[in-house]
Amino acid sequence: MPASEVDLASLFSAVTKTLEENQAALNEADEFNHNHGDNMVNNFKQITRAVNKKRGAPPSEQLSYASQALQKKSTSGSARMYSQGLSQASSKLQGQDSVNSRNALDLVQALLDG
Repeated sequence: MPASEVDLASLFSAVTKTLEENQAALNEADEFNHNHGDNMVNNFKQITRAVNKKRGAPPSEQLSYASQALQKKSTSGSARMYSQGLSQASSKLQGQDSVNSRNALDLVQALLDG
């Protein structure tokens, strides 16, 4: 893989690691349930596992699979939001062979818009 391409499994794994490191603070910031950090970590673990299962597939397929897996295995409101963002990102990257410097912004925007 050329240096300018992004491996989605590695990307989501790094996000998961960062969330795990900040899980307690995220829980503390959640004044209602005190579990948002737990939910975020669980959701991103699901996403990472799903993307890993489709490693080597086009990014749109990896993201679509992750969206469906998250939707099936998690019921939290944040999981639904992440699933929607993954689905939108999948649509934006349809027909692309990789995530790279030319289309990475599409991925980020779709994930944030979801």
